Amino acid sequence: QQRLLLQRLQHLRLAHRHALFRPVADHAVRVFRRGGYGKFQGVVRHAQIAARHYGHDCSTLPGAGAAGGLGYAFMQCLGAKAQMGADLLFRLAHFDEMLRGATVVVTGEGCADRQTLMGKFPQRVLHACRQQGVPVWLVAGHVADADDLRSAGFAQVVGINPPGQPLAESLRPDVARANLTATLRRLAQRL
Repeated sequence: QQRLLLQRLQHLRLAHRHALFRPVADHAVRVFRRGGYGKFQGVVRHAQIAARHYGHDCSTLPGAGAAGGLGYAFMQCLGAKAQMGADLLFRLAHFDEMLRGATVVVTGEGCADRQTLMGKFPQRVLHACRQQGVPVWLVAGHVADADDLRSAGFAQVVGINPPGQPLAESLRPDVARANLTATLRRLAQRL
């Protein structure tokens, strides 16, 4: 059944959209650093076997390391072409036009840290807004590396959860909504 599914999928033309634009080996070094050299070698060995099987190697292409290597699997096994998901969304939504006359743009993610600056959506928002001279405020459920994020250009970097609030409580939809609303009201007062 798996072989039949793969045969059918190989005929599809896929466009893999992703947030991180990293080669799989580069990404694996960061992900498996704590797990030791053996795990990294396993990723490299898998890529070598797949390259021999398919007759081409996508492990060093930009986007191969996206989503824990899922980008590599899509490109290597299914013939997908990588493109930045944020850039695609910006084009479809006419984001540049939406920025005209904007006072500020608020973006966010669950956890904002150094990885936010590695091509994730908020970093792409920051890049697009900088070209138009629009400041960007980054809000997140949890913030680490705030100084790095501000140095990268975010005008504000704010966590929405009060210090000491248990994670289980922060994840409740009503609590998350209330925390986000309160944070945005505080930020709006700065305008």
